[in-house]
Amino acid sequence: SEELDEDEMNSAVQAPLGVEKRRLGHIRLLSSRQSAYSNLSLQLLDKVVAYVTPAVQNALEHRQALELAKERERVSDLDARNQELERLSEAKNRFIATVSHELKTPLTSMLAFADILRKNRRGAIGETEDSQLAVIQRNGRRLALLIDDLLDLGRIERGDFSLSKIEFDAAELIVDMEAVFQPILETKRQTMAVNIPDGSLWLSADRERVAQVLSNLIGNASKYSRENTEISLTVRRRSDRLYVTVQDHGIGIPEHDLPNMFTSFFRADNEATRSESGTGLGLYIARNIVNLHEGRIEISSMEGEGTTVKFNLPGLMEEPSDDHLKLVANKTALEQRSRLDDLPKSIAS
Repeated sequence: SEELDEDEMNSAVQAPLGVEKRRLGHIRLLSSRQSAYSNLSLQLLDKVVAYVTPAVQNALEHRQALELAKERERVSDLDARNQELERLSEAKNRFIATVSHELKTPLTSMLAFADILRKNRRGAIGETEDSQLAVIQRNGRRLALLIDDLLDLGRIERGDFSLSKIEFDAAELIVDMEAVFQPILETKRQTMAVNIPDGSLWLSADRERVAQVLSNLIGNASKYSRENTEISLTVRRRSDRLYVTVQDHGIGIPEHDLPNMFTSFFRADNEATRSESGTGLGLYIARNIVNLHEGRIEISSMEGEGTTVKFNLPGLMEEPSDDHLKLVANKTALEQRSRLDDLPKSIAS
């Protein structure tokens, strides 16, 4: 039959399809004639509805059963894939941990022997040999840092990454970091401008991990900056938080790479970064360290102009606790006694 417009409809009757309170749809009859449907027509429609309803209900239930079966199959497939990914992740972590430990033991010995040879040369080795030992030390320390990063990655993924908080002077740590990086910066004729408030900055945090964050940020700033450029390290205090900013005037990071910079194994993709070695773990580990301290870290950059990384840490104090002062006093007394014990008896007496 032809479809009727609303102004052509003169008769209509409708009956619901469904059982109990479940509405499945309806059947509607339309006619252009006046009073087209009699009581007999309504009775016939009721019989049609009674006959059609079970068929419609069965069709809907069959479709739902098919959809449910597909969903269960999809979930089962996802579970299987997740289990396989977890197995591979555990295998990867075990491999990294095993290889890292196997490498670290002989490497530690190599570095120790190189250090002993350089300290006790006494004419036994020449300048050439001493220079070669320095290369062994430099590359060995670089490999040691890589191994430490891999071990930290395993700890993070296993949920074993933790802090050992102490009270220390963050200003003193900054000065130490400046001294450590001075010879590294000199190789590229770079300078570092350090802006830090006067006095002490007592902080309750994991000193070694904070040093690790600083080392990573300063190292990256130097690595990805050109020769004869300046790196700035700015430290501020606000309430109980320490704010640190490391800024360089290097190659910068493409805007589309910025959201991924704190992802493990990710490195910005440009010609300059491809020419530099790296694992892409430094910022990932730094973020985890800052997050464990309940701090915040962020990065901004302009390609070709430079990069700025900022982080802040809670736990800044006006002065160290009494327990810490007692610990320092005891340590100083022990060091003085040790120095006296090392003196010849004639002098010590």
